[in-house]
Amino acid sequence: MTTTATWMIHELPAEIHQLVSTFCTSRDAVSLSRTCSSFHDALWISKATWMLDDKPKHWVGPHNQDPPRLIQEVSILFPPTMIQSVRVCCMWRDQGWGNRKSRLFVSTNSDQLSHDSIVVQSDIAEHDERPLELEFKTKADVKYYVWCRVGGGGGHQLFVRELRVEYVLWDLPNLHFARTLSILVQEGTTENLFGVKSVAVMASTLLGEEELPSSTETSTSMSTSIVHSPLRSYMEEMGIDVNRESLSALLEISTSQSLHDAILFQREKVPTKVPTPGLRYGGLDDDDFDLDSDEEDFDY
Repeated sequence: MTTTATWMIHELPAEIHQLVSTFCTSRDAVSLSRTCSSFHDALWISKATWMLDDKPKHWVGPHNQDPPRLIQEVSILFPPTMIQSVRVCCMWRDQGWGNRKSRLFVSTNSDQLSHDSIVVQSDIAEHDERPLELEFKTKADVKYYVWCRVGGGGGHQLFVRELRVEYVLWDLPNLHFARTLSILVQEGTTENLFGVKSVAVMASTLLGEEELPSSTETSTSMSTSIVHSPLRSYMEEMGIDVNRESLSALLEISTSQSLHDAILFQREKVPTKVPTPGLRYGGLDDDDFDLDSDEEDFDY
């Protein structure tokens, strides 16, 4: 790269760097952020994870036409202006033998799965368990849902576990948003609304301190009342940096209605029935199977 081109890249505003990265996949965006200090400082690419369902899921396809099945909504916990891309991830497989028909979809419609509503779809599930990533770009005020299709004709099954969503973010310096969500999940704070609302109050209280430093200042400049504050000690034990940027990220995440809705949904979910181990074909007889083709006619 010439000196002139390098100078031009360094002179571009951060908004242009972000705009360029919107055309990249998440992995390409990470690579782009490592090309030079200008892109790195403008993008601050980070990754945060939210578990949609940690319980194994299992579906058995019917003998006749197989309708698509709604699994659940994809929780979008960050503002669209922060999200470079979203990945719905899981481990998945089909019944382990015969022909293959199972797929997963991400759609913008919770009522029915149509061609117009599909944002991204998987290939057909393999017989052996493999990781799956469905990556897509989000839009403001749009909700996203995971759907599945098992396959009709008899005998088809779909197994999914560790269903989660990964957010690839344009974060703050020091990756405050990604780190904060990870800490809240690890500490069990996101298991109920009381936990996240409590830390929101704590963050708001600390942010009210006039001498609270920014992330670029040292803690020695803080007043004695903050240095010895029990709230400060509690935050530091959790792993939260006590500065304005970190606490602002904590407050924004913990007061997010999207996070509150995701927590309520997790608590209201009915446990998924797991198939009995050792039943290779889900307890069905060989006569129940009609695995005649890898594909079937399917009207979305």
